[in-house]
Amino acid sequence: MLAHFVAHRALAQAVAEREGGFTNTDDRTLMEFAFARSVGRRNLFDINELRDTARARNEDRPDVTGEVDWGAVEDERIAMLTAGDIVSAVPPHFTTEQRQRAVAQGLYIQGRLSEALAAWRGQTRPPRGPIELAMVAELLADAGDDSALMLIEQLRMLQPAEADVLLGRLRWRQGRSTDATDALVRGFNRYREDPWPLPRIMSGGVAVVLAVAEHDEVGAGRLFDALGSPFSMFLLEEERLNTLLKLLPRVGFEQFCAKALAPLGTARAVATRLPPCPPALLPERAAPDARASQA
Repeated sequence: MLAHFVAHRALAQAVAEREGGFTNTDDRTLMEFAFARSVGRRNLFDINELRDTARARNEDRPDVTGEVDWGAVEDERIAMLTAGDIVSAVPPHFTTEQRQRAVAQGLYIQGRLSEALAAWRGQTRPPRGPIELAMVAELLADAGDDSALMLIEQLRMLQPAEADVLLGRLRWRQGRSTDATDALVRGFNRYREDPWPLPRIMSGGVAVVLAVAEHDEVGAGRLFDALGSPFSMFLLEEERLNTLLKLLPRVGFEQFCAKALAPLGTARAVATRLPPCPPALLPERAAPDARASQA
């Protein structure tokens, strides 16, 4: 809760005074028009800059009763940004260990996993909270390090789909392709029911499917089936469909082409430059509703 706090209302009042007549009301919706004008533009707002301003004004902490571990609050803020794929700033007031954790998570977001693991190992405490736990488990799994297993099992209590996918990543790195297939299939099946796993973790699982299938020909069909239906809320839909297409040569084109090509529509299916799916294998089209002409 405290990690979400940004600034006292005094900062908002100071900003409002500085903006003068630029006030959003029900009849003068300046903010709504500003949002529309910002479409497609990036870097217009930086939460780190706002936090720095609040800190400089001594308005970055809420009024509380009792003792608070503000260092732990800062750690939660870093993790919160990591969950949103935002690199945390590393302000001067961070301790050496906090700085290491922030740097590690920034490298993780950039996909520099081996460097992120080295940075994390530059501090002493174990991962705390679901974001740090998932990140460090992924870093160790990607390194093929069995010490990931303990963290994966801790993560399973919070997010079993992430745990399964990370176990699959670990086994793939260790050359245990059949075990990797088993774990990835479980994770993908869970992801069809649960939209809350971190997309970064689940995307990493989809990314290794082709490499796993290359060494587990029997399991390739199971991986294809696990990706054959959309994930919850159509998450990672492009990655899922593209991976299905690339799996087709391994699982048998004619047997599975309908499932892979049908969701793409005619134009995109042609653009793949794959041979057309035999008409007999395509699903039958429903007859038009007789009431359509009266609609």
